[in-house]
Amino acid sequence: MATEPNVKVNLVIKVIRAELTKNFERFGGRMDPYAVVHWTDAAGEKREIAKTRTDWNSHMAPHWDHSCRAQVYCCKSEVVEIQVVEANVVAKATNCGSAITPVEKLIGDVFAAMRNKRVTTFGPVVKLPLVLNGKETGSVSVQVMVVPNLRAAGNISDGADEHTRVASELFESPVQRIGVSGGTAPFFKLKLRRPKAGQSSAYFIGKDLSRAADEVAFYEEVRMIRQKKTNTGLQPLLRFTFEYAGILDAYEEGQDEKKRLELLVLRNLHDGCSKLRLLDLKIGQKTAQAGWQGKSRMAALRQSLVDGHTNSAGEGFRLEGFDGRPATLA
Repeated sequence: MATEPNVKVNLVIKVIRAELTKNFERFGGRMDPYAVVHWTDAAGEKREIAKTRTDWNSHMAPHWDHSCRAQVYCCKSEVVEIQVVEANVVAKATNCGSAITPVEKLIGDVFAAMRNKRVTTFGPVVKLPLVLNGKETGSVSVQVMVVPNLRAAGNISDGADEHTRVASELFESPVQRIGVSGGTAPFFKLKLRRPKAGQSSAYFIGKDLSRAADEVAFYEEVRMIRQKKTNTGLQPLLRFTFEYAGILDAYEEGQDEKKRLELLVLRNLHDGCSKLRLLDLKIGQKTAQAGWQGKSRMAALRQSLVDGHTNSAGEGFRLEGFDGRPATLA
């Protein structure tokens, strides 16, 4: 049985697979299940923290290996619910059953393993029964990853919740929009007024924050973790992420100066290159969800048709854009 943590931690719940004992497909064919995960905190507030991809044609044995958004674990009263759903293409989705369990049950004795250590630790794989209307309909297998919460533990400087702001006077104004291949967020050319040693005036590039609001928390978290300068957990992966300077307030060339932009200031990969080859890969078998980021149901349906007729359905990713293509592919 789990004990109270001696370091403050984040929990990442991984939904691995489900085993169903009943076919919920309305027309008697093979099922296409996905899972929805809800977290209920100590105050009783329930919120959705994840929705897996749809495992098309997997029928009664879907496999997702989906990692949910990290949640701060503070006490034994928190509860997680995993609901397995059949994604009917035409009709409304069908509930196949839910598993509800105290978060403590998923943790096991993991805190004993990480005592006095700020390292990422994995809990046991736990098989939970799925129940619908009082009857068992299968099981779902989950695992938790326990990650030290550097912010809550006081290892990151105060003010970490504030977005980092970049002084406008560091860059020339106005900024110029750049044409890109693939994606929906506009990019803008930034020019440093006084580059530091080792930088050129084009060292950074700007990305429109209004079309990337869900990314800024990630970049801020990466920035804070880098301040710790350790080499544990997933931190070695951070060297593959963009250098992030903060958010810049600017206005676009040819537009009213009062119409301001907020830009993510990121490392410009084109800087120092005469020609650059960039691939824009769209990850996941399902790449659009109605209601997410303002996506309409019709737009999501159109995108699902693209998913089904491209490599997304076959291998879980596809090439969305290609800058600097060789002549043989042009």
